[in-house]
Parts: sequence; structure tokens; C-alpha cells
Amino acid sequence: MKEELRTQYVKSLESRIETINSLKTKFFEGNEIADQNIRLLAHQLHASGATFGFHAITKASAILEAAKEDDLVPRMMELKSVLEKIIKGYSVAFPDKIAASNARPVYEKKAD
Repeated sequence: MKEELRTQYVKSLESRIETINSLKTKFFEGNEIADQNIRLLAHQLHASGATFGFHAITKASAILEAAKEDDLVPRMMELKSVLEKIIKGYSVAFPDKIAASNARPVYEKKAD
């Protein structure tokens, strides 16, 4: 069950990448709360990365969360790169797990 949750977590990183792209656009458009949302995303990934054993996510998220405003976007792009590498690495190392997680929800019990 733990590995299934980890697989689902890796799959969820794709939506985090989409969020990063959206926040980058909002930040450059001058959205008043974009910087807060960037830090909130970093905080969430910091905790979840540690929970699932992805220390690179934890480290990159901590750096982003503490970044100065003029360094937010570069640090966010570094976090995005870490997420992309983890997705790619996990998909290569465990393609059957990714395929199986696409077939059924994680909460669905396996038939005996």
C-alpha cells in the first residue's frame, strides 16, 4: 500500500508542475498574491516530499520557500526541474507501477 501511495504521489507531481507554470505567469503579470501562493506550494511540497522519501523535493522546496522575492522564479524553476526528473526517473524505474496506477484508483482494493 505504501508503494501505491508513493506512485500516486509521483503522478500528482505533474499537476504541481502545471501549478508552477501558472504561478510563474501570475507572478510576471503582477498578481498581488502570486508570491504567497508560490511559498505555499513550496511549503506543501517540502512536507510531502519528506513524507514520501523524495529528499530532493524537500531541499528544493525549502530553498524556494526561503527565497527573496527577486529570486523566486529561478528557485521555482529549479524545483520544477527536480519534479520533472523525479517523474521521469520513477516512470523509467517503475513503468509497471505507473501503468497499474492509471488502471485503478489507489483506494480500490485488489481482488484476492
